[in-house]
Formats: sequence, C-alpha cells, structure tokens
Amino acid sequence: MNESSLNRSSSSRNGLFSISVYLLTILLRIVLYPVKVLSCFLFPSKELDGLSSSTSDKAAVAFVEFFESFDSQTGTSSTRRQTTSDSNNVEPFFSSKNYKKCITEAFQNNRFLFVYLHSPLNTHSNALLKMLKKETSEGLTASTLLSDCIKWGGDIHTAIACKVSKDLNVSAFPFVALLMCKSTTSVEVIWRLDTLPTPLFANASEPTVAEFCAKVGSAIASYSPILRQEEGRRRHREEEVQLREEQDREFQQTLLEDQRREAERQEQEERQRLEALNAQRESELVIERQQSVLEDARNKLKPEPNLDTPGIARFRIMFPSGHRVERRFNMEDKVEVIRAFLTVYMHEKNIEIPNFELETNYPKKRLDDASLTIEEHGLGKMAMLMLVNLDN
Repeated sequence: MNESSLNRSSSSRNGLFSISVYLLTILLRIVLYPVKVLSCFLFPSKELDGLSSSTSDKAAVAFVEFFESFDSQTGTSSTRRQTTSDSNNVEPFFSSKNYKKCITEAFQNNRFLFVYLHSPLNTHSNALLKMLKKETSEGLTASTLLSDCIKWGGDIHTAIACKVSKDLNVSAFPFVALLMCKSTTSVEVIWRLDTLPTPLFANASEPTVAEFCAKVGSAIASYSPILRQEEGRRRHREEEVQLREEQDREFQQTLLEDQRREAERQEQEERQRLEALNAQRESELVIERQQSVLEDARNKLKPEPNLDTPGIARFRIMFPSGHRVERRFNMEDKVEVIRAFLTVYMHEKNIEIPNFELETNYPKKRLDDASLTIEEHGLGKMAMLMLVNLDN
C-alpha cells in the first residue's frame, strides 16, 4: 500500500471519528434535556437568587422585615403588626440598603459596619436574634451599643448573603462581625463570632446582652482610635486633594489670565503693526502721488520764452506768505502750464502748498478751468496772479 493510500485511509478514520463525536453530543443533549426541564421545575429560581443591585436591595429589605417581625419571646417570626415604633417611624435595627451601599456609607461617614448572617436552619440563630432585641438590667441594648455603626443583615439562603459569607471566609452560622471599611470595596474584620455555642459567652445556649455588649464594645473601643486616625488621614488626603484642586484652579485662572493678557498684547502689537504699515503705505502713496504730480508737471512745463518772442505774457505770482515770483508764458499756453510751473517751483523751493488755485484781483476771477489758454481767460500781456491755498 503506497503513501497516498495510507493518507486517504487516515483521513477517512478522522472524519468518521468527528461525525461520531458530533452525533454522540446531540444524543446526550436529547437524553439530558428532560432532566434539565425537571430540575428547573423542581428547583425554580427564586426572587432573591441574584447579585444585582436591585435584587440585593430586595434581600436587605426582606431581612429587615423578618428581623422586625421576630418575636423575642416566642422566638418566631410572624406577620408584622402596626406598633408604636412603626407609627413613630423609628429607624429599624438593620439597614435596608444592600451590602455594597452599606460599605460605601460606612467608609464615607467613617463608621464601623456590623454584619449579621442568619441561618434559618441553625438552632442557635434564634438565640442570637433574641439577644439582639433584649436589653440589660441597666437598659443597654445591642441597638444602643451599635447606634453609631452601619448594620447589615442577610439570610444565607439569598445570593448576596452567600457571597458575603464567602468573602469573609465564614466557617459556621450564625455569624456576626464588626468590619472597618478602608475603601468602598475593601474591608477589614476587627471582630467576629462564627457560631454558637462558643466560649466567648458564659451561657452558650442563651448569650446575654451584657456579654455581647462587653465583647463588641471592647472591639469598638480598641479600634475607634484607629478609625479616627483613618478618618484623620482620609480628611488630610481630602484636604490635600481639595488644596491641589484649588491650586490647579488658581493656576488655570492665572494661566488663562496670562493667556488673555498675552493675546491682548499680541493683538495690540498686531494692530500697531498694521497701523504703522498702513501709515507707511499711505505715506508711500502720498509720495508716489506727489512724484506723479511733479513728473506730470515737468512734462507739461515748457521752456520760458525769450523777451523778444512775439505773443508772450508776463505774470507776477504772489504766494500767501508774500513771496513773489515772475515768469513769461506764451499767450497760447493753457493755465495748466502755469500750474505746472508753480508745482515744480514750490518743489524746488520746499514750499508745501499741494492744493491751490489761481485768481486775479482786478477783476477778481478764479482761473478754475485749467484747460483754457491764457488768452481765452482774458488775461493781458502783464497781470498779477494770486496763489490761493485751498487747505487754509
């Protein structure tokens, strides 16, 4: 048998094995399905079989109702009747909040957490419940002793109480413990009582309130300084956090104020830069316009004619300052030639009169049409012209 035949035979055996396992799995599911249905019917899920927050709240409320309805005389629990304490809205012994909320509350308020895990089938549970409701001859009760503690109780037949028992490594029931909450998720057991009978009490079958209060009170007294130290450290940490937050806020405010001032400074500098740039551009435009006007005037200006040239006119031009200048022009020259001469002349003499007009005294007439010739304006061969500064 060659190698290829061996490979095909091996593949066939693997395929048959996989099919056999698959068919066997289906067969087992079919056979076990009635068992699953029967178990769900015989052992249905209960209302408190869950660890969700709402289910844990319901479990806590149910145990509070059970404890409040427990008769310390008969040792049984019955339907609660309206009592004076109910009508006065007296706070129940155990908290109606779930276990996690009690831990959070105890940590935030720096209080001990008293935990009781109840076992309905344990014969010693009723004895402990009776003790929690009784008082000493001096009038001391467990409720009074634990008044400054957060108290939570649960039935171990509920999911949340079962989980708490595992978290606290409970070995027997009924179980009571005093916890110090180091955070909202971390606790430390400072005193515990796992079961009855126990040598902690003189009378194991019926523990007295005095003995219980002595043991729990001793634990509270021993760990209260530690709790106060923890509270002091926590407050110190909170104050440090608050101080850092205030410093951060002040730093952020200072930073924002510095950024605002820096932005204003940059904005002012940018505005000044733009203003200087605009002023420079405007100055350059004025210079360009002046250069353009001067260049145009030089192009229009003609050489001064000689005295023996026919058809000449001789003008004396008086400036506002009293300065005078004389020049000859051709009668055919336009008034713009005279203006061109004055523009070039004032530039050479550093006389700044950019806007001006010419007018005669007798008769008083303004030569406002620069496109007309001297002759068309009716000026004679000799005349006195006045330069008028239009900016004054």
